[in-house]
Amino acid sequence: MHDQGLFCYWQVDYDHTTIGAAASIFQALTGFVIIPGMNPASEAILTVGIVAMMLAGALPMVHFIKRVLAKY
Repeated sequence: MHDQGLFCYWQVDYDHTTIGAAASIFQALTGFVIIPGMNPASEAILTVGIVAMMLAGALPMVHFIKRVLAKY
């Protein structure tokens, strides 16, 4: 029973995310606003890009730290 509730939550969350992404893409391509007050897709892309750059710098640093600490 617990798993069914979790699946229901996941499905609702997935549906809302899909609708929001579709509305954002439609707004970016046409300029027509479907959901007033929604942030433009460019802000989401900027956020994803910043996270990607942080991870790109973090992974080599983790490798370096593991390599240095392996000597001790």
